[in-house]
Amino acid sequence: MLLIKYLAFNNSIMESGSGSDLNGSKLNGSKNVFFDCHTHLGRNFFKNDLKEVIARAQKAGVQRVVNCGLDKQTNLETVSLAREFDLVCAAVGFSPTDVSKATGEEELAVLSQIESFDAVAVGEVGLDFHWIKDEGERKRQAEVFLKILEIAEKRGLPVIIHSRAAEREVVDILESFGKSCFVMHCFTGKLSLAKRALDLGCFFSIPTNVCYYSSMQKLAGIVPLEKLLIETDSPFLHPQRGERNEPAFVVRAYETVSNIKNINIERLCDSVYFNFTHVFGVSLPR
Repeated sequence: MLLIKYLAFNNSIMESGSGSDLNGSKLNGSKNVFFDCHTHLGRNFFKNDLKEVIARAQKAGVQRVVNCGLDKQTNLETVSLAREFDLVCAAVGFSPTDVSKATGEEELAVLSQIESFDAVAVGEVGLDFHWIKDEGERKRQAEVFLKILEIAEKRGLPVIIHSRAAEREVVDILESFGKSCFVMHCFTGKLSLAKRALDLGCFFSIPTNVCYYSSMQKLAGIVPLEKLLIETDSPFLHPQRGERNEPAFVVRAYETVSNIKNINIERLCDSVYFNFTHVFGVSLPR
């Protein structure tokens, strides 16, 4: 049934072009508002249709997206997008795979951006041991991650964390670091590690691959509503494999998570609304 509903939703978006027949009430019977807590709208992923993508998100009921930087160029892009589109909130970051590729000069430049750029969060940052195998590069990732955590703490900003194949190491670092506001992005570690992160007060952002990925469904089941956020990770993690993702499809994750938790979508929307405004310090009318 979820797949049938998804296909109908997907077709309606694509056929509408600008999404003129979509709104937050079309799928669930009320004018709910949705939030996409993690996107990548830069790096030319949407260079041919970004305005249409933004319009489709708004028509689907998406009220804000957090667009995450990965390196020097995407940090510049995300701040520019936040100025251009009311829908977009900027997060500035330094992805672990980009850390591994950066020169010392580039590292200093990105850390300077994280210290100074106008943003609602620091991210995407963290560790990635899936793509990075060299122990020296992994050590450098951890050193840079700690520097970034210190910057975020000084700025009073939440941190959006990537932890692929390094979940234990990330949780160990967070446990030693303190009680800052952390958002675990697309967390795929063991549930025992997720529970340790929850004990630290971490939030978990559930992506649209929850529509088919059983491990993410299990995670969504254990994260309490007061620690739950929703994301697309656009252009990645489309709710049906193999397609480009976009913020409008965050609605699919909301529907799936509400089914997993056996609650109505209105309650989930209310919880995510509260969490989003609390974590990112964004004041929004209901």
